Amino acid sequence: MDFGITGLIDILIIVVGLLVMVVGYLRGFMNKAISIVGLVVIFAFSIFFCTQLAGFFKSTGWIYDGLYSQMAKKVDGHLEVRFAVTVEKAFNIHPAIATIIAFVFGNPAKNMTVEETADVLAFKSTVIISFLIIFVILSIGLLVVKIFADKLRQKEAFRKIDGIFGIFLYLVLYAITLILIFFVLDLVYKYGGLEDFNHWLEVDLALNSNQFRIGKNLLVNNYLAMLINIFIK
Repeated sequence: MDFGITGLIDILIIVVGLLVMVVGYLRGFMNKAISIVGLVVIFAFSIFFCTQLAGFFKSTGWIYDGLYSQMAKKVDGHLEVRFAVTVEKAFNIHPAIATIIAFVFGNPAKNMTVEETADVLAFKSTVIISFLIIFVILSIGLLVVKIFADKLRQKEAFRKIDGIFGIFLYLVLYAITLILIFFVLDLVYKYGGLEDFNHWLEVDLALNSNQFRIGKNLLVNNYLAMLINIFIK
């Protein structure tokens, strides 16, 4: 829908942008920044140290021994040349799921014994459990930090400064979201074969004219598409 000076999509972008600014000011910079950075750090830390924690559980017998015993019972009598087939028959699951499990577990070697297969299954399962343990513990710590940050925001001067920075942070996140949305929209426009939708988009974004549109700029000059093209070329 073309309103002459702007289109429906541009109006939505501006209205949502204003709402994002309000939410950014109310919620502030620190709370959101702690959440984003905290989750990234927690995930990376959990990935990095879960194998070490699983090794500790294996050496002490905690968690690992019980899993090993269960896995050995499951595998016994279902041992096959390929690890994926053994998993499929031992746990009575779909071949595709068994293949995914084998891939996640590093595609173990063929012709393994019952003990070797049970060890792989038990240890990798212990690694996953270790990841969850670390992630949950650190998430609780992150929650404590966020509670402390909320206490700081009760001070009016700090709340105003934090709110201003919050506006910028939320606008950045909004811009990233728009880039992703318009990247998908570009794919639909080029390869979706939806003639009615494409015609509406061309009119609303004034794609066949020199009129300025925020949405047109996001569609035509999409940074994500440009970045992907660099790697493809």
